[in-house]
Amino acid sequence: MSILWLTCIVVVATNVASGRAAIVGYETEIVRAGDFSKGSYHWAKYIEGTGPNTRRISSFRDGIVHHEELGFMSPFFSSDNISWHVSPFGFLTSLSFPPCSSSCVRTTLRSLRKQSEQPKSSDRFLPMIGVYVADFSPFTKVFTFKTRYPNDERAESGGCHIVEYRSMLMHGCSSSEKSRLKAQVEVCSDGLIVMRYREVPKCGPVSVGIALSAREQNFTFIDSDLEDIVAIRYSPVHDNCSKFSTNRSCNDMHGRCKWHETTDECVDESVAKSRSPRRTRSESIPASNEYYDLKVSRSSRNVDYDDLQKHFKLLTVGKVVGLDLGFSFPFFARDQPNLRTNRVYIHSSGVISLFSEKQNCKPVRNMCPNGDYSFAIMPFVTPQTWASRTSVEYSPLGKRVKGDPFCNDSHCLEGIAIRVSSRTYDLSLHKYQHIVYLDQSGAIEFRYSEGIETFLVLTGKEFSAVPPPYIGISRSGINDKNTIIVPPSLIGEDKQVRFDTSQSCSHCGANGRCVSPTGKCECFEGHIGKFCEECSPGHYGPSCIKCRKCENGGTCDDGRKGSGGCKCMGMFSGENCTTKCANSFDCSNCNLHGGYCECGTCHCYGTNGWSGENCSVFQDPCQRLSFGGCKVCLNDTANECAFCSDWMCYSKRLKGTMNEYHCPGNIFDEDPSLCLPLPQPDAPMKENGIAIPLGLSLCALFLACVTLILLRFVLLTRGIVNFLDVGAAGGAPSHVPARREREVVQFTFIPRAAAEGKKYVLGIPLKQIPLQKLYNYQEAQRERQNQSQDSPFTFTHSSDRE
Repeated sequence: MSILWLTCIVVVATNVASGRAAIVGYETEIVRAGDFSKGSYHWAKYIEGTGPNTRRISSFRDGIVHHEELGFMSPFFSSDNISWHVSPFGFLTSLSFPPCSSSCVRTTLRSLRKQSEQPKSSDRFLPMIGVYVADFSPFTKVFTFKTRYPNDERAESGGCHIVEYRSMLMHGCSSSEKSRLKAQVEVCSDGLIVMRYREVPKCGPVSVGIALSAREQNFTFIDSDLEDIVAIRYSPVHDNCSKFSTNRSCNDMHGRCKWHETTDECVDESVAKSRSPRRTRSESIPASNEYYDLKVSRSSRNVDYDDLQKHFKLLTVGKVVGLDLGFSFPFFARDQPNLRTNRVYIHSSGVISLFSEKQNCKPVRNMCPNGDYSFAIMPFVTPQTWASRTSVEYSPLGKRVKGDPFCNDSHCLEGIAIRVSSRTYDLSLHKYQHIVYLDQSGAIEFRYSEGIETFLVLTGKEFSAVPPPYIGISRSGINDKNTIIVPPSLIGEDKQVRFDTSQSCSHCGANGRCVSPTGKCECFEGHIGKFCEECSPGHYGPSCIKCRKCENGGTCDDGRKGSGGCKCMGMFSGENCTTKCANSFDCSNCNLHGGYCECGTCHCYGTNGWSGENCSVFQDPCQRLSFGGCKVCLNDTANECAFCSDWMCYSKRLKGTMNEYHCPGNIFDEDPSLCLPLPQPDAPMKENGIAIPLGLSLCALFLACVTLILLRFVLLTRGIVNFLDVGAAGGAPSHVPARREREVVQFTFIPRAAAEGKKYVLGIPLKQIPLQKLYNYQEAQRERQNQSQDSPFTFTHSSDRE
């Protein structure tokens, strides 16, 4: 899987046109250089020249690589309409910015080309029309595109757009090789896609194809040479089931069409999985056991958040902010106090955690790598972080009457509306906005009110992100059958996702099912309790697996928190209490999760990753092999290593234990051809939103310190110590350091004639001299006075002047 999902988030918006049939697939036709003589391929001829509607655009401005908006939309696979943008790296995409922070580097482009190699159970795809996906320089190429109208003789159906790449310089080519690309792609309003090639580089691997998701992709060439390729045409195959608007008419199509109650639409069975919310990644549960009724629909009423009651703003500091709801909110529960909460925790990634501030899924770049969230609400979860303009506001909603935009009942319970408007650090121009509604009944609703570019005058914008966001609710992780995942393609500005509690049955947890009409829980093997929340005797661990057999009166350490180890009686010890010890011993220090005790000595389950004197140190024996790829991982059969579709190598030995890794899907055992090396992760991105003001503050402090030091140096070199001396006037003494030299100055004042009625004001400037010198002088003066009455000095005393 591409490590692109560790980079910064990019949120996009595309227009959703109603009434257009989805595309269930494409028929591919390839024309090579020698095929023109064999038939008529007028559609494959390269279109030369420019017309009046041609525009010349640049992908690099303001120091950032942009995906220039084409201003044209078309259906693409199961998506009703996608607004296309031009990338400088040889493809069209729904993203207005590249998935890297400022410009795509070579490692990123290589991972883009690896999309076609991802497992079909993965969702980590970048929507794209790959004309010639390669490592081009964004600084040297120029794009031109022109509009095609229905009266154009080459337009297959409706209006079309042509994007032409000219003089595209490819990295890694020597001077003797052809290193420039000249190609064009034509996209039409009915979904037709035509790629034409005039000149292609002779160096470096490239990929060509189209992809919307893991299930909906068609890569024609992967790391191949396109030297003799003239054109490729992708002709859409439309979904004819969408014209049926009722359940009955849809089901009359003898299995080819599927009606989905969640979305109230009829779709072709080939796109049913990509268009329908799923209860889990791998399997579904009986409808009678579903706790939430899910409905994805167009909003009948727009929500003006400013018209709601009092608004309060939360301070978004760090990655998590807590919020008191003001009422008790039940999650997957009715009368279970441990599944009710008065406080939620909103993460910058978008996840709302209910019973804990943290998500124990070892998040990478602020996001669980396999979507393995527990007891979480996921309106739009991505690996983003909050920036300075991020706003989290909430509006408490008291008991209301019918007519509230979130409640259609005659009496509405207490609730709360939370609005999140987010910008990322690395792409500060990108933002999205959604509203989450919760109430006392346990109802949950998502509303999406604004896309990335607010200046667009489009309605029905469809939201997506790279990597694709997680949307839905999660109970006990991704493998819980009650976890609900909503495909991002269903989310748009005029859409709402509503989860209402089912009135048919009580919640039975992940380990039981409801028995109608009694409403009581029937627990699976190994589980007991009113809600199947405990392990039955003789079973242990999170999955309540069966204990080993303990001999000689030993008992199992059972229960959900138990280890499954044997607690032996008397002088017996060992893994199954079969060893009788000759002397007394103490086994209290041995960790039964990681090993067993035999006559006072701890023996660790090393193959399960446990070590240490007391078997208390754990390390998964397989996770260290993750970056070696699935071949390296699967070669370790001793530890029963398996390779997950999220590119994590894990040990099957740990299933059912406290250290079990929850894999969202393991398809490499079924299809070894998908086993490929894992791309190395990109360097972690820095959150410049905090770094910039902190850096400026440190620079200002540094400059202030340097200024003070220089000022002190100047004062010392010039002899300026006392700042009062600098401001002195008139007969100010010379600037000398204080307390370093003192001397008495003989001075006679001759004042001017004073005005009548005025008095003289005399000032005596002094210079400081060493006290010892003054004392010596005074002592000599007294000696002279004793010898003679005549003094050689004249003092500035009033009697002397008279």
